[in-house]
Amino acid sequence: MACNALEYIFAALLDAPHGVRYDEPEMTSPAEFALEVPEDLAANLGEGEVQQIVGSFIEAGVGRTLAIDLVRQGVEASRRGPLADADIQQRNADGMAELRQKWGPKTAEKVQMARGMIDAAESKWPGVKDYLNATGLGSNAKLIQQLVARAERRPGRR
Repeated sequence: MACNALEYIFAALLDAPHGVRYDEPEMTSPAEFALEVPEDLAANLGEGEVQQIVGSFIEAGVGRTLAIDLVRQGVEASRRGPLADADIQQRNADGMAELRQKWGPKTAEKVQMARGMIDAAESKWPGVKDYLNATGLGSNAKLIQQLVARAERRPGRR
Protein backbone atom coordinates (compact mmCIF):
# COMPACT_ATOMS: atom_id res chain seq x y z
CA MET A 1 0.00 0.00 0.00
CA ALA A 2 2.84 2.47 0.80
CA CYS A 3 4.34 2.12 -2.67
CA ASN A 4 0.92 2.56 -4.23
CA ALA A 5 0.36 5.80 -2.31
CA LEU A 6 3.71 7.25 -3.32
CA GLU A 7 3.25 6.10 -6.90
CA TYR A 8 -0.15 7.81 -6.88
CA ILE A 9 1.33 11.05 -5.59
CA PHE A 10 4.18 11.13 -8.10
CA ALA A 11 1.96 10.02 -10.98
CA ALA A 12 -0.50 12.79 -10.16
CA LEU A 13 2.31 15.35 -10.14
CA LEU A 14 3.55 14.11 -13.48
CA ASP A 15 0.01 14.22 -14.89
CA ALA A 16 -0.30 17.87 -13.95
CA PRO A 17 0.56 19.97 -17.01
CA HIS A 18 3.32 21.97 -15.28
CA GLY A 19 3.71 20.34 -11.89
CA VAL A 20 2.07 22.55 -9.28
CA ARG A 21 -0.52 24.92 -10.70
CA TYR A 22 -1.00 27.87 -8.39
CA ASP A 23 -3.98 29.22 -10.32
CA GLU A 24 -6.00 26.01 -10.36
CA PRO A 25 -9.46 25.83 -8.77
CA GLU A 26 -9.43 25.29 -5.04
CA MET A 27 -10.73 22.05 -3.68
CA THR A 28 -14.17 22.35 -2.13
CA SER A 29 -14.88 18.80 -0.96
CA PRO A 30 -12.92 15.98 0.67
CA ALA A 31 -14.08 13.80 -2.24
CA GLU A 32 -11.70 15.75 -4.50
CA PHE A 33 -8.55 14.53 -2.77
CA ALA A 34 -7.72 11.08 -1.47
CA LEU A 35 -4.89 11.29 1.04
CA GLU A 36 -3.28 7.89 1.35
CA VAL A 37 -0.70 7.82 4.09
CA PRO A 38 2.24 5.45 3.57
CA GLU A 39 2.11 2.55 6.00
CA ASP A 40 5.38 3.50 7.69
CA LEU A 41 3.89 6.89 8.65
CA ALA A 42 0.29 5.97 9.40
CA ALA A 43 1.04 5.13 13.04
CA ASN A 44 2.23 8.72 13.58
CA LEU A 45 -1.22 10.15 12.87
CA GLY A 46 -3.95 10.58 15.42
CA GLU A 47 -7.51 9.41 14.90
CA GLY A 48 -9.20 11.51 12.24
CA GLU A 49 -6.00 13.38 11.40
CA VAL A 50 -6.08 12.38 7.72
CA GLN A 51 -9.49 14.01 7.42
CA GLN A 52 -8.16 17.06 9.28
CA ILE A 53 -5.27 17.38 6.83
CA VAL A 54 -7.59 17.19 3.81
CA GLY A 55 -9.94 19.66 5.49
CA SER A 56 -7.02 22.01 6.08
CA PHE A 57 -6.19 21.98 2.36
CA ILE A 58 -9.78 22.91 1.56
CA GLU A 59 -9.96 25.60 4.25
CA ALA A 60 -6.69 27.18 3.07
CA GLY A 61 -7.92 27.25 -0.53
CA VAL A 62 -5.33 24.85 -1.86
CA GLY A 63 -5.70 23.27 -5.29
CA ARG A 64 -5.14 19.59 -6.05
CA THR A 65 -1.62 19.81 -7.51
CA LEU A 66 -0.36 21.92 -4.61
CA ALA A 67 -1.97 19.52 -2.13
CA ILE A 68 -0.17 16.62 -3.79
CA ASP A 69 3.16 18.43 -3.59
CA LEU A 70 2.58 19.42 0.04
CA VAL A 71 1.88 15.77 0.88
CA ARG A 72 5.08 14.74 -0.90
CA GLN A 73 7.08 17.26 1.11
CA GLY A 74 5.33 16.14 4.29
CA VAL A 75 6.16 12.49 3.65
CA GLU A 76 9.83 13.35 3.11
CA ALA A 77 9.98 15.55 6.22
CA SER A 78 8.14 13.00 8.37
CA ARG A 79 10.56 10.28 7.36
CA ARG A 80 13.48 12.49 8.43
CA GLY A 81 11.84 12.84 11.84
CA PRO A 82 11.50 15.78 14.21
CA LEU A 83 14.31 18.31 14.35
CA ALA A 84 16.26 19.41 17.40
CA ASP A 85 15.57 22.96 18.63
CA ALA A 86 18.96 24.18 17.36
CA ASP A 87 18.21 22.76 13.90
CA ILE A 88 14.80 24.45 13.86
CA GLN A 89 16.36 27.81 14.78
CA GLN A 90 19.01 27.42 12.08
CA ARG A 91 16.43 26.50 9.44
CA ASN A 92 14.32 29.51 10.46
CA ALA A 93 17.34 31.81 10.01
CA ASP A 94 18.37 30.20 6.71
CA GLY A 95 14.83 30.22 5.34
CA MET A 96 14.26 33.87 6.20
CA ALA A 97 17.64 34.85 4.72
CA GLU A 98 16.73 33.10 1.46
CA LEU A 99 13.31 34.77 1.37
CA ARG A 100 14.79 38.22 2.13
CA GLN A 101 17.24 37.75 -0.71
CA LYS A 102 14.40 36.84 -3.09
CA TRP A 103 11.73 39.33 -1.99
CA GLY A 104 13.68 42.16 -0.35
CA PRO A 105 11.44 44.71 1.38
CA LYS A 106 8.30 42.74 0.50
CA THR A 107 9.41 39.74 2.58
CA ALA A 108 7.26 40.47 5.64
CA GLU A 109 4.17 41.04 3.50
CA LYS A 110 4.70 37.82 1.55
CA VAL A 111 5.45 35.74 4.65
CA GLN A 112 2.21 37.06 6.13
CA MET A 113 0.36 35.70 3.07
CA ALA A 114 1.79 32.23 3.78
CA ARG A 115 0.89 32.57 7.47
CA GLY A 116 -2.66 33.48 6.50
CA MET A 117 -3.00 30.21 4.59
CA ILE A 118 -1.54 28.27 7.51
CA ASP A 119 -3.88 30.05 9.95
CA ALA A 120 -6.84 29.06 7.75
CA ALA A 121 -5.59 25.46 7.62
CA GLU A 122 -5.24 25.40 11.41
CA SER A 123 -9.00 25.73 11.84
CA LYS A 124 -9.37 22.21 10.38
CA TRP A 125 -6.03 20.69 11.46
CA PRO A 126 -5.12 22.08 14.89
CA GLY A 127 -1.70 20.39 14.82
CA VAL A 128 -0.49 21.91 11.56
CA LYS A 129 1.74 24.59 13.10
CA ASP A 130 3.38 22.12 15.50
CA TYR A 131 3.94 19.72 12.61
CA LEU A 132 5.46 22.40 10.37
CA ASN A 133 7.74 23.55 13.16
CA ALA A 134 8.87 20.06 14.25
CA THR A 135 9.69 18.96 10.70
CA GLY A 136 11.30 22.20 9.57
CA LEU A 137 8.70 22.73 6.85
CA GLY A 138 7.45 25.89 8.56
CA SER A 139 10.69 27.65 7.69
CA ASN A 140 11.26 25.92 4.37
CA ALA A 141 11.72 28.67 1.77
CA LYS A 142 10.29 26.51 -1.04
CA LEU A 143 7.11 25.72 0.88
CA ILE A 144 6.65 29.35 1.92
CA GLN A 145 7.15 30.48 -1.67
CA GLN A 146 4.58 27.92 -2.81
CA LEU A 147 2.01 29.17 -0.32
CA VAL A 148 2.64 32.76 -1.38
CA ALA A 149 2.37 31.84 -5.07
CA ARG A 150 -0.97 30.20 -4.33
CA ALA A 151 -2.21 33.12 -2.24
CA GLU A 152 -1.30 35.54 -5.03
CA ARG A 153 -2.85 33.47 -7.83
CA ARG A 154 -5.78 31.85 -6.08
CA PRO A 155 -8.85 32.22 -8.30
CA GLY A 156 -11.09 35.02 -7.10
CA ARG A 157 -8.40 36.36 -4.70
CA ARG A 158 -6.25 38.43 -7.05
